[in-house]
Amino acid sequence: MATITYKVTVATGTTQYGTGDKFYINGELAPVLYLQEGNTYIFDQSDSSNSGDVFAFSTNPNNS
Repeated sequence: MATITYKVTVATGTTQYGTGDKFYINGELAPVLYLQEGNTYIFDQSDSSNSGDVFAFSTNPNNS
């Protein structure tokens, strides 16, 4: 099994849910992530762009 690190940043972007501050994973806006049981995933939010933003997972589109 592996340890995989994703770099999380926040910047203005546009998705089907509108324009505004969006999370980028490894520089990509709204990527599909395939997580495998047994691996360890680190979501590195050390970038200052994350200040004041809450990063969470949801199974609902646009967390609605």
